Amino acid sequence: MTTIARSQSRIAKIELQILKKTCQHIDTPRSLAVYLLAHYGELPQLLDLEINPDHYDDPSAFADDYLVTEMIKKSKAQDFGIDRELVAFTKWCQAEMQCSDANDLIESFMDGRVIPTRPHVNRVIARAIQICHDTLGPLTSRTLAFIEQSMEFGPGATASVKGVVTRGRKFSNPRLTTSQRLLSFGLFCLPHLWKQHVNEFTVQDYNELSFVPKNAKTHRAITIETDLNIFVQKGIGSVMKRKLLNIGIDTKNQWLVNRNLVSRAWHDGLCTIDLSSASDTISFNLVKLFIPNDWFELLCWARPEFSMYKGKKFPLQKFSGMGCGFTFELETLIFHSILLACKELRKSKQPVSTFGDDMICGLDIMNDVIDTLSFLGLKVNGDKSYGKSSFHESCGADYFRHVSVRPFYLRYGNFDHEEKLCLYLYCNLLRRYASHRNGGYTCDGRFLPAWLYCFTRIKPDDRLFVPNFEFEDSGIVGNLDEAVPSRYTRDGWSGWRFKAARRPAVETRRYTAGAYVASLSKPTEFSYGRESMRGRSRACINKNFYSLTWIDLGPWI
Repeated sequence: MTTIARSQSRIAKIELQILKKTCQHIDTPRSLAVYLLAHYGELPQLLDLEINPDHYDDPSAFADDYLVTEMIKKSKAQDFGIDRELVAFTKWCQAEMQCSDANDLIESFMDGRVIPTRPHVNRVIARAIQICHDTLGPLTSRTLAFIEQSMEFGPGATASVKGVVTRGRKFSNPRLTTSQRLLSFGLFCLPHLWKQHVNEFTVQDYNELSFVPKNAKTHRAITIETDLNIFVQKGIGSVMKRKLLNIGIDTKNQWLVNRNLVSRAWHDGLCTIDLSSASDTISFNLVKLFIPNDWFELLCWARPEFSMYKGKKFPLQKFSGMGCGFTFELETLIFHSILLACKELRKSKQPVSTFGDDMICGLDIMNDVIDTLSFLGLKVNGDKSYGKSSFHESCGADYFRHVSVRPFYLRYGNFDHEEKLCLYLYCNLLRRYASHRNGGYTCDGRFLPAWLYCFTRIKPDDRLFVPNFEFEDSGIVGNLDEAVPSRYTRDGWSGWRFKAARRPAVETRRYTAGAYVASLSKPTEFSYGRESMRGRSRACINKNFYSLTWIDLGPWI
């Protein structure tokens, strides 16, 4: 067994112990059921366990059962006997079939051969299309210049740059991959400083379908785009971000708006709507219907027409998937336009907000929104959409009535790191949740046994106390009397000195020329000829840090 496999096995056992100790002290019928499933290794049954918020009247009782039901469902360490990549690929294929059906239906709708059975859907679509057109505006030379100035590489891999991924390596790459449509852009439009390092262009008409961990049941489908395609896509996406400001969507902090709205959804009569495989079910003709012709041609210019998986090439029925540099902005624009159209036509007074496929609107327009989305070939996720309910969730915020009931998840996945970093994290997840359950003044003592289990597994020399949850994976967050840090005074300020574990990034100087080009296009960590290698780090070291304040979580009670 490899070192990583052994580490994964140990962390899996730690997670089960945390779950069982939590269940023992929650002490409800649901926690007993979860304890027994975990104790006897019935993990697949545990994954299938669901909770219905409509069966609860008390936020605290719901929070208890919600926590034990959910806390292990995103684990990366447990072996649930599921081929998660196969599950995800099957779902991706189903989404392609859904897009194919949607393309046929929308084409018939555009030709006038099909009309919605519910008249209001037709009015919503017409108004939403107009909102999309008004938001994007004409594709002027000035807009095109903004797009060109905003082009950049994302942080992840490309078709020709995998493994060691740095921005410098991407700009130093002598052989760029590109779709046929973007070949002329590569030949004639690349900045000279970059182009002088390019010796060859390889035409590739497909992206590479890949999968990353999502939860214990399935992976998430992503695409690895060709070099020039992702470079151009990111520029288009950046300008679409600016355009979204015209309809009140700031993608930098819209998730905070959603969280604020979901906190008062029960009181204010709001609903949350979530779509199944949203990015993978935005069909080609859906984009053609909603987006102005000049913008549509631009998006088509940058998108691939095929995806490759295990040597097989699939013609895409969707417009783009996660991994494409403008997918998030595109879906936000389309979905928010539909919300705005429904709100306007129904003269709703309720706020609407969209962040990707996380939508919030008033209950008075919920049915109109769902009818419209369904007609356009999109499937509402009933498990994560909530109307007239005591429970609502959006953008990582879960509320029962007006009380936050968001559970914590045991999902540590860095099995090549030292085990103590996992224990730090799980100690702090337990402590923060315990503090939250008691309003931030004390810590719920029911979670103390699980916390002690993690704490005592950390070697005494490694028990580093840190002042707040910004260091949650670098030490143990504890009160001042637990930590007893050193007082530090200098240059007129007084604070605390403490040690925290850090894994310094591995740096490289191999791609200096490309790193210079990267630093000209966007601020970068590149300095003195070195840049950090994404996902690579050295062994843990304990470093000194300083803080003006120290957290007070109160006692365990």
